[in-house]
Amino acid sequence: MVYVDSEARRQVVYPWDGSRSDAVPREGEALDGSLVLDDSTGREQLIGFFSDERLSAGDAQEFLRAQGDSVAGGPAKVGAFQAEVVVIELTKEAR
Repeated sequence: MVYVDSEARRQVVYPWDGSRSDAVPREGEALDGSLVLDDSTGREQLIGFFSDERLSAGDAQEFLRAQGDSVAGGPAKVGAFQAEVVVIELTKEAR
């Protein structure tokens, strides 16, 4: 999973700063670690890549660079493998 902040900075958040994807826990179980949102405002995204193969963080990052500002969910080729891309969009506002 990759988090994209309002400044378009990308960070691998699951597995935390990992170089390759990993299996997600069973339904109803939480992921290891947590993500704390900062107080910046604007549009941010959490993007999940689900595949039968382990994906490299580099391939996920390259996929996101190629998509630019319009990452869409759905089936996609990420590196050499097919994946289902899921996008959760957040709009953070000042309090």
